[in-house]
Amino acid sequence: MNKVKLIKILEEQKRNLVELVEVSSRKQKAIVVNNRLALEELNHKEEIVLNKLERKEVERINQILILSNETGLDIQEVNVKTIKDFYRVLRANSSTEVYEQIESLRDETKKLITEAGMINKQNNLLVNQAGSLIKQMVSVLFKSQNKPLLDRKA
Repeated sequence: MNKVKLIKILEEQKRNLVELVEVSSRKQKAIVVNNRLALEELNHKEEIVLNKLERKEVERINQILILSNETGLDIQEVNVKTIKDFYRVLRANSSTEVYEQIESLRDETKKLITEAGMINKQNNLLVNQAGSLIKQMVSVLFKSQNKPLLDRKA
């Protein structure tokens, strides 16, 4: 029963990550076209999705603790240091189908996290390049303002 609950939590995390990737991609487009209003809206949506992800992560950890108690696994005793270790121990105490479903969701989640991270890096790069371009333009404009329009010596 609690394994099914863990699967539902993992599925919910996956849906939230898909939404985060979608929002981040839309945010990238808003950065490129300089749509400030859309960017503000997308930042707000991104914050909401991140809060949902944070709540689901707490649920997932609590569910893992419940499962470890339910199955009689002492996480300290079996030297579980990572979630992957816990899933390995869980595999020994679960049906293959349940374990494969959990493992599949875990792999998909990792891919989505990587994708979201890459989009975020691209967004940061775009913002930094735009900032650099603006600084260069301001520098050029101020240099040109210090030069006289007419050369009086000629």
